[in-house]
Amino acid sequence: MAHRRATDPFGNTIRGPYKALPQVAQIAVPTPGQETTTAPPVVDVPTLEKAVQELTIGAVDVSAHEILIGSRSVREGDLLVLESGGRQFVAWVQNVGVRGVLFCDINLKKHLLKTFASGPKGFPAGSVPGTSDLHHFLNKDAPP
Repeated sequence: MAHRRATDPFGNTIRGPYKALPQVAQIAVPTPGQETTTAPPVVDVPTLEKAVQELTIGAVDVSAHEILIGSRSVREGDLLVLESGGRQFVAWVQNVGVRGVLFCDINLKKHLLKTFASGPKGFPAGSVPGTSDLHHFLNKDAPP
């Protein structure tokens, strides 16, 4: 008599004896006259939004529509696999612009803007020595 191995509905071979389901945690349900003193634990669920915000953009070339993430060059239209909290998310680089990098999920429903820090637009007055002297020098020769 041949011993036939059992298979589950998906075709996987079942090995060893059946070990039942794991124990289910019991949660105390308060009675109407009893107050609950414990708050439910805060669960930090990884999301695509968190993965995009955790992303570190090293350099941006707006004219070439290109960003640098680590040592990898990424352009508009590229698909990225982002990781947050042990989960992976697929995002599309939709736009690289002056405001930031616009990411989109693969279902084209969520649009997330990741801003990047840029250098100063100009120096504050008086912070660079000789700036005010140069300003006065240039104004002195200007016609009234």
